[in-house]
Amino acid sequence: MTIKNKMLLGALLLGNLAVWGLWRWSWHSLVTRQSGRILTFAALPMAVSEYPWALHLAVCAGYLLFVLALLLFLTGVVFCYFAVYSLAVDFFLVAGDSLATPMLSIDKYVSFLFGFLVPFGVAFQLPVVLYLTTRIGLTTPDMLRSKRKYVILAIFVLAAILTPPDVVSQVALGLPMCGLYEIGILVSRCTKARERA
Repeated sequence: MTIKNKMLLGALLLGNLAVWGLWRWSWHSLVTRQSGRILTFAALPMAVSEYPWALHLAVCAGYLLFVLALLLFLTGVVFCYFAVYSLAVDFFLVAGDSLATPMLSIDKYVSFLFGFLVPFGVAFQLPVVLYLTTRIGLTTPDMLRSKRKYVILAIFVLAAILTPPDVVSQVALGLPMCGLYEIGILVSRCTKARERA
């Protein structure tokens, strides 16, 4: 394995740990500051001193969000590996059969594999991102619904950029992201309904 592949593997394995560290750091600053709009993000409306269980509840919510983000990332990687990767490799081998002779090496294989897996894992984080932006107050369910057609266009443009230049992998990334966007709208609606209650 080359240094590039080792760095990609390290980033893949330590990326979720970095998210967890960021959550713990931001949680500490939220508890010590207790001011501003970000406090509602941690589900603590000035309740740390009045309701001691609120601190425990918010820490549990952080754990749950971390586990959910990790599961979504792994779901994206597994979906890519079993549903998309084999189709794309077959497409390249069949389409390039008359043009070139495939000369596969482990270095090129791992690099190509990470080029597929990482974008799918990151793309499957969309519901978590929409949940966080709704909690902070940057988005609302109505805004997400009204901007749907622009987001779908942006999703397919992003899929064209992130995947290798074949239509199969671009559509295979774009369609699940559209579904995840719809799930994110539902999560956003549930989040806003719970905040109103």
